[in-house]
Amino acid sequence: MKLNHLIEVHEFLHNNTTFSNVVSKLRKKIPQKLVSYKSSFGYLISTLSEKFNVPTVVITSNPEESSAILDSINFWSSSTSNLNFTERNEIFLEKYKPDNKSTKDRMRCLEALSTGYFQNKRPIICSSIQSLSTKSLSKENFDKLSMKIHTGDKINQKDFIDSLISSGYTHSSIVESVGQFAKRGDIIDLFCLSEQNPIRIDFFYDEIESIKLFETSSQKSYKNLNNIFISPVQETNIFQDLEKIKINNNIFFSNTNAEEKKNILEEFASMKKGERTDLINFYSGFFDNGSLFEYINENILIIKIENHNIDLEMNLMETRRNDNYLNKIVKKNILPNFPLPYMSKNELTKSLEKNKISLMLDQRNSIDNELNKLEFSIPKIFDFTKDSIFRYIDIKNKNEKIIISTDYPSRIKEIIGSDKTKIFDDIKIFSEDKINIISKNAGEGFRFTGDNESFLLLTDKEIFGRKKKRVYKSYSNNLPSSVSSEPFKLNDYVVHIDHGIGKFTGTIQLGSTDKEFIVIDYKNEDKLYVPSDQIDRIQVYKSFQKNEPVLDTLGSNKWIKTKSKVKKSIEILAGELLQIYAARENIKGKSYVKSTEWYKVLEESFEYEETPDQIKSIEEINQDLISKNPMDRLLCGDVGFGKTEVALRAAFKVVENGYQVAILVPTTVLALQHFKTFKERFEPFPIEIEYMSRFVSNKKNNEIVQSLDDGKIDIVIGTHKLLNEKLNFNNLGLLIIDEEHKFGVEQKEKIKKREIDIDILSLSATPIPRTLSLALNGVRDLSVINTPPENRVPVNNYLSIFSEDLIREAILREIDRKGQVFFVNNEIFNIEIIAQQIKKIVPEAKVEVAHGQMEKKQLETIITNFMENKFDVLICTTIIESGIDMPNVNTLFINNSHKFGLSQLYQIRGRIGRSEKSSHAYFLLPKDSRINDLSEERLNALINTSEFGSGYDIALRDLEIRGAGNILGKEQSGNISSIGLELYNSILESEVESLKNGNEESPDFFLINTVDIDIDSRIPEEYIDDIKIRLNLYMRLSKIRDIKDIFEVKKEIKDRFGDIPLELERLINITRIKILCHKSNNIISITGNNEKVTIKFKESLLDIKFFLESKIEENIEIKSKTLMFIPEDLEKVLEETEILIFKLIKLQNEIIEKFNSI
Repeated sequence: MKLNHLIEVHEFLHNNTTFSNVVSKLRKKIPQKLVSYKSSFGYLISTLSEKFNVPTVVITSNPEESSAILDSINFWSSSTSNLNFTERNEIFLEKYKPDNKSTKDRMRCLEALSTGYFQNKRPIICSSIQSLSTKSLSKENFDKLSMKIHTGDKINQKDFIDSLISSGYTHSSIVESVGQFAKRGDIIDLFCLSEQNPIRIDFFYDEIESIKLFETSSQKSYKNLNNIFISPVQETNIFQDLEKIKINNNIFFSNTNAEEKKNILEEFASMKKGERTDLINFYSGFFDNGSLFEYINENILIIKIENHNIDLEMNLMETRRNDNYLNKIVKKNILPNFPLPYMSKNELTKSLEKNKISLMLDQRNSIDNELNKLEFSIPKIFDFTKDSIFRYIDIKNKNEKIIISTDYPSRIKEIIGSDKTKIFDDIKIFSEDKINIISKNAGEGFRFTGDNESFLLLTDKEIFGRKKKRVYKSYSNNLPSSVSSEPFKLNDYVVHIDHGIGKFTGTIQLGSTDKEFIVIDYKNEDKLYVPSDQIDRIQVYKSFQKNEPVLDTLGSNKWIKTKSKVKKSIEILAGELLQIYAARENIKGKSYVKSTEWYKVLEESFEYEETPDQIKSIEEINQDLISKNPMDRLLCGDVGFGKTEVALRAAFKVVENGYQVAILVPTTVLALQHFKTFKERFEPFPIEIEYMSRFVSNKKNNEIVQSLDDGKIDIVIGTHKLLNEKLNFNNLGLLIIDEEHKFGVEQKEKIKKREIDIDILSLSATPIPRTLSLALNGVRDLSVINTPPENRVPVNNYLSIFSEDLIREAILREIDRKGQVFFVNNEIFNIEIIAQQIKKIVPEAKVEVAHGQMEKKQLETIITNFMENKFDVLICTTIIESGIDMPNVNTLFINNSHKFGLSQLYQIRGRIGRSEKSSHAYFLLPKDSRINDLSEERLNALINTSEFGSGYDIALRDLEIRGAGNILGKEQSGNISSIGLELYNSILESEVESLKNGNEESPDFFLINTVDIDIDSRIPEEYIDDIKIRLNLYMRLSKIRDIKDIFEVKKEIKDRFGDIPLELERLINITRIKILCHKSNNIISITGNNEKVTIKFKESLLDIKFFLESKIEENIEIKSKTLMFIPEDLEKVLEETEILIFKLIKLQNEIIEKFNSI
């Protein structure tokens, strides 16, 4: 058992007689049954998998159990790839467009079983019986579509791309997520399942020269590979041979008339063209004729969890599916003999019986001669008088090993009171000591009593009574690219710093050198041609206006006047902000320096992992609270990104220092929500919390008012009632304002005036643009949470027409797993009609209605009852959009989703997916609409961004604008509409910097020096044909301010696109020259061609003319403010110009040094 004085955790079972007998019989292919305590299942499965050293498939009775078992296996085994063969999340035989998240999870499992490994580890696959029964890509098709490629292989590039498309890969300009590919010249990027990061394949004609891994965020490659396995990413292969489809579905086609056959085949054709992707799910039974069982060979270990539950579920599933199928035939939604996308119970049973290496794990004893029972039990308390850990220790059992599995190892070490106790990162090995700590939480403990030894596993559940922190494991790193966003799209409204608002209509090559120009349309059909190296003078136009902006007139003074007016307004704003900031610095406030052990306990009791932005925000707020100056900080972040927890920590710190906290919220529902959250989180502590709103009786409100005055209440949460002048606080320290923009300035000032030295923390679920937070740095304290919570289970999205069958099936599925449903209908006039319709569709469900125009008591009762799980479906308006957190609600319907703004849909969707359960969002459209014709781009953006925080830029562009308006006020909102948000932010940043540093220099948001040398300098279309990527690179080059950054960009360009062509090399040289001119602070412009170059200066050169001529060897001619230069080599005009400017800067510095030394 000993290995370098370490104990291997699996050895406890290996040395057990019962376990050894089970293993021995399984090796002889005799099916076995083991009875054990449920919390030990993960340990048993991982030990068996390690013992047999083969892929393992675990079958459960439902998806939630499958996820829980997988979570346990993740704790016990880090040396295997632990995968979930999830449900396809499909309600069968319906026309809708699902996202592809679950498909990728399922395809990973098929690859793992097909190859025996996944990402170089042996796989353990968990699947519910529902997931297992859904048909999939046949093994024959999987093998046909898979390919393994090596460096040096010869493959025709066109054939290779055709193979990728057949395997379900989609073309994209930049690769960021699994299933995408991009082609640029001889380079093909693709993101396959077998690697955590995408791969870059560099061809030399048709030979593979190199295969590299690259990061999605930077798009830079970092590691060479010799080979790569590329497997299909789509489960339903719609590119199969039509004749083969007819043969496989012969019964259906033989019994269907010619007209119906023709219609179906036409729909198949439109699916292949990508026109009717909403039909793929509906017709999947025609294409999917395989199952996971085809991939399970005779050596794979099958483990069934509680077989009686699996049988029960199979019967229920068969009944429901049959009823649904017959119902659809009766309604003529499908034709008779319509191919099924799932296996029948009979097929499933036969497939399960085929495998010989099978084990049943159960908690129950049964009348079975082959019964094997392992001595696992719940950790027993031996001594109630002792502390949380020591009460479980059996002092009579000297040989028992104790493993404490915890998310709080340092706290456990403190409780044990021994510095010698070792902390391990993984359960796999631990020391011979009596007690070992593992810094990972198993979720639930057990005691195992073996033949000669035993061990006790204790977790946070037994010690602290706390749940396990949730973990969602992703097998692909699909961080959005930080280098891919295009500065503006075709037909976007843009702002040119010198000419105003126009419309971007494309690019054009002009002149003898074919230089690329950006074309902007202005009023009266005028066009402005901007050289591509001056792209940073153009910014996308964003504003609050819903109407299209008026185009400016080229050559008119109107734009100059508008810009000047806005600049003056910004100057005043920046001045006022600085004054307020300075004034606050002079007010002496409270300092909350005391920090107790309780604060640590509060931190450790948070059931999620804090995100980097949350940690940063908590630190910033803590610094403010310790400071003697009053805090006035704004905390911004998207829905569900964890602002409440940050506010909660601040409130706790203030209370533990003996002060009161007031939390001001805009709605009664939100007041109730916060009250419950704060109550739950602060329950172990002696903190008094109350809430005031229209839900609370006058008598109770009066009692709260008195208690606040007496100092008996620590935290009060309320709506506008908190602003009542009769309300007196005994010792108010902190005011937290949630959704601060929903309160008028006067309302906020009411409390500020009464308590001039209080600290204020404002929260906003409306994010603000990063550029604005940078611009306000130093004049407004901002904390921004832009990172989504890690390990949060992504929402499964579906786009569908209003279908009663789909609604019924989805609601029943949620009720079956004891969950609840939001049905959002944002029109009050027909909300009751919709409610009656839902009651008729699902008579089994308890349904209630809620909207903002209800009586206060009625609304409170409904919301409270829903939070307490007293009914199943809440039909409501967007009242759920702000603030409500109900983890048990994991199915959402949004009726008439095309009528909502993208940001609104994004926020509403953020209300689900807040627990460990899988969540489903259905975006419904009217019955008579075709999905692909309605709000295509907007809804597709949401469908394709199931992971929180992905697609953030698209979904939240208008939200950011709203956030900017909330911070800056009405007058500045008008200014933003005049010149656009991006230009506004640039001017504001420049103005703030000028005021802080006391200088009046021109803003540095673009290089004002122009370099116009008539030479072919551009990004050739044949090198990068995608205009979005070209514009992005032009913008990135134009914004570089440091020569060393150019080398980094050059390296990246070569890596992503291949050898850099001469035209682009010249463009990079010009960028270097512009940066040098900017550094010189004296050169205004450089013009000319390869025969003669003219450099213009701010100051006259006549005083230093002879000095310059004596020091410069090049052929130059100096006049008052110009220097003319004739290059020696016409082909190297840019290189020679760069050397000359470098010399001029050096000489300029010499002159300044001499002058300063005098």
